[in-house]
Amino acid sequence: MVISPLKKMFLRSLKKNSIQLLSIALMLILGVAIYIGIDSTWRSLNDYVETNYRKENKADIEVLIKPTNKDFSGLSESENINRLEEQFLIEGAIADSDGKEVLINGVDQEAKLNQYTIVKGKNLNKKNTVIIDKSFAEANHLDIGDKLTIEINSLEKEVSISGLAVSSSYIYITPDSTTVVPNHEDYGFIYMNKKDTKYFTQNNAMTNKLVIKVADGKNVETVKKEIEQKYEQEIISILESKETLNDLATSQKVQQYQSIGNLFPIIFFAIVILMSFTTMYRLINKERAIIGTMKALGYSSFKIITHYLFYGIWVSIIGVFFGVLIGWKVIPNYIWRFFNELFIFDHPEIVINGYQVAIITALSIFSTCVATLIVFYNVEKESPASLLREKSTTKGYNILLERIKPFWNGLKTSQKLTLRQMFRSKIRMSMTIIGVVGCTSLLLSALGIRDTINHVASSVYEKSYLYEEKAYVASDTDSRELYDKTRSNKEIEGLEERPYFILSNSKNKSGLIHVIEDNSSYIKFYDENKQVKLSEDRLLITKKTAEIFSLNKGDDIRFRNSAGNLVKLKVTDIAELSIGQGFYLTKSAWEKADQVFVPTSLVGENLKSTFSNDEMKKIVLTKNQENDFLGSMGSTLSMSILLILSASLLLTVVLYNLGTLNFSDRERDMATLSVLGFRFSELKKILSTENIILSLCGIIIGIPFGIKIHEKIFSNAGMGDELYFRPVIDRQSYLITIIFTIVLIIIVNYLSNKKINKIKMTEALKSVE
Repeated sequence: MVISPLKKMFLRSLKKNSIQLLSIALMLILGVAIYIGIDSTWRSLNDYVETNYRKENKADIEVLIKPTNKDFSGLSESENINRLEEQFLIEGAIADSDGKEVLINGVDQEAKLNQYTIVKGKNLNKKNTVIIDKSFAEANHLDIGDKLTIEINSLEKEVSISGLAVSSSYIYITPDSTTVVPNHEDYGFIYMNKKDTKYFTQNNAMTNKLVIKVADGKNVETVKKEIEQKYEQEIISILESKETLNDLATSQKVQQYQSIGNLFPIIFFAIVILMSFTTMYRLINKERAIIGTMKALGYSSFKIITHYLFYGIWVSIIGVFFGVLIGWKVIPNYIWRFFNELFIFDHPEIVINGYQVAIITALSIFSTCVATLIVFYNVEKESPASLLREKSTTKGYNILLERIKPFWNGLKTSQKLTLRQMFRSKIRMSMTIIGVVGCTSLLLSALGIRDTINHVASSVYEKSYLYEEKAYVASDTDSRELYDKTRSNKEIEGLEERPYFILSNSKNKSGLIHVIEDNSSYIKFYDENKQVKLSEDRLLITKKTAEIFSLNKGDDIRFRNSAGNLVKLKVTDIAELSIGQGFYLTKSAWEKADQVFVPTSLVGENLKSTFSNDEMKKIVLTKNQENDFLGSMGSTLSMSILLILSASLLLTVVLYNLGTLNFSDRERDMATLSVLGFRFSELKKILSTENIILSLCGIIIGIPFGIKIHEKIFSNAGMGDELYFRPVIDRQSYLITIIFTIVLIIIVNYLSNKKINKIKMTEALKSVE
């Protein structure tokens, strides 16, 4: 087969410039993979949630009320409400199952809101049948037709499983807000006919939950206020769907990834595009002699530019293809392994945004082809004879430092030469600094994501919550009597945590009030590392709660207690608490507000040996809660590790690429200096000093940039109502970033210096001939 001269030249140039072309492809693969991977991850989760919300007709508002047999049909006649359905929600245990619990949803046969999707079996078609959570059934080896005995308040009822289901209302389900990681083997949901739940309520048709679809064009807040005015005495909580624990958990994950995806990958990809452009620009510039030869041989400008454009197009297509493949198929699947531990899904699909793929493909091709076009536009005006000669060097000029005579005169010749060379090519100097700034800032911000998550766990479970165990009092135990028995034991403290419908001047919303012991040894508060002491007559709120309710020190809050009386409290302190948002006050302050302290849990040490199993619903270890939190953040931590590795790899490729290009640009200069009598060791010192100075400038500028990127990521992270994240970067991360960059610089310099030993003076000096 006869190969045309242009094809031969193309193949030879590929071989000759293989390192630079490979580095461009690697940078594009990294940039595209990170961009598409993070984008596809949050889009896939968001798409799954949104699709199922529409499919299952998710309600706009959920109202929890005290159990009642009141008729709410009058409310459904409001012009603001499209549909209202009554439900009965109650927790039950599976008899003889070693503590397995289920959340029972009593719904009407004709229910249209908050539906579920049957994945196996049939819907509720007979009396005493249930639809059961698919994950709970799989974890406990339950199937269609199996019998279950549900136990509530010593009443037992046998039911048969008619179907397995998933529900958009229970993508995320835990027994309470303090349990972060779901345990699908021990806790799940069940749907049963509301008529069947009468067995547990002495044959009374009870309602304790309203789900509401707001009429088209009507405001949700208006409907909430209308309900508040009519049923203020009955309301326990009234929430928009997006404020429920289920929606907050999924939306937090979407927002975390979207926030990181809106900043980190864009900067990452921008650096990749800039470095690809620079590499291609300098690569084609080195081909000016070959372009001159082609022009002398009679090749048209179109043929020459087409020949060189193929370099950029092919390398871009290869980079984008493998980048999209990894970003679509590898990264989201890697992160979704952690999602599957948190959420209940039914065959979710990883989606890819075609619009984003088109944009990054265009930008990738643009970055390499435009560089080629710019170079060709510049050389096209020159004659073949001019192109065959080396491009004339920039006219020498004095640099600014030379005007500082005491400094300049004190420098050695090699040092003056280094400084002049650095400032001689401002583009090369700028690109080196920008490349190091970009990669250093990305590496530091990626390490900061890991630090911030770890800091949340340590600040909460090692500084604020100092107890080892937390025991939840069983519902049929007299908690006040139990609490009185523990007064002689200083290792045990009572804790009352109850949700109330809080009224403030700017917002009415459910909130958790925590009543702790006076001078508690186990619960501490801090504001920017300074301890805040909670003394008598004071009400402390967390920063997140203050933001949600728009509260400041001195503002009042109101709520109705269990007796229906309105209680008023004044905010006196605001503290930073990452987990456990709400309102905190001491037992004395609570009693001064004419409230009775009735602990819902006891905290301390050795609780398992102190209380019997009948007295406690469950006992949770603080260490396990910390591990659960870190487990729940596993997907975000895994993504931070992915970003750290990507930023490190990009930094390696960029530094090596810049080092290789810098040496290539300076090869003839090095040969000239060698002829003038400079020893190889001096040449290595000149080249190394230049690279080190530019890289150190990049590190110094990159550190504050990294801090800003990190702060920006968490300022937009949208951690929902339950979490508060303060951006933190440990000293260790600063050291890792600096040391890693310096080590890479030393390695790149070592490799470049080895090339100096191989410089062939005659070939280098005659390279333009």
